[in-house]
Formats: sequence, structure tokens, C-alpha cells
Amino acid sequence: MSKIAITFADELRARSDEDLAALFKFRPDLVTPVPNDFTSLAARATSTPSLVRALDSLNLWHYQIIEAACVLAEPFKKSEIVSITSQESNFALDYLW
Repeated sequence: MSKIAITFADELRARSDEDLAALFKFRPDLVTPVPNDFTSLAARATSTPSLVRALDSLNLWHYQIIEAACVLAEPFKKSEIVSITSQESNFALDYLW
């Protein structure tokens, strides 16, 4: 069984370089200016202005998936998201997951 991250900063620390690069591709506001450490990065990523920018980039499919994720017990699987949204949400899941 994998270890569950205690904080968002811990979760970020556990990500691979490729995962972090993908995050920064979709959330360029997180790296300008460059954060000092993962705790600073996590704080910036969860700040209201950063979250508003991230939410503004989403479409209806993305919002529906986020709403579904909010009602599921963690950890959950993609198949659970599809079961409470629709099969068509798979393309948006590929973007978000």
C-alpha cells in the first residue's frame, strides 16, 4: 500500500519531475516567481488568486468532474467519477488526472 501524503506540500514532494512539469505547464502562475520550497509552492497553489485562475481555465466537463470528486470518499478511481457523471467525461478526466 502506498503512503498517503499528510499535506499538499508532501504530495507535491512525492511527485516525479515529469508530474511537476505537467503541473507547471497547466498552472504557470505557480512558478513565477519561483517558490523557495514545496511548502511555498503548496501555499501558492491553494491561494485564492491562483485557484481562481485555475478554475477560469476549466470548461463544464471539468467542473462536473470536480463536483463529482468532492462527493466521493478518497481515494477514488476514475471509474467512480465516470459512474456518477457520464462516459463522455473520460476525455476531460484524461486532461485533469
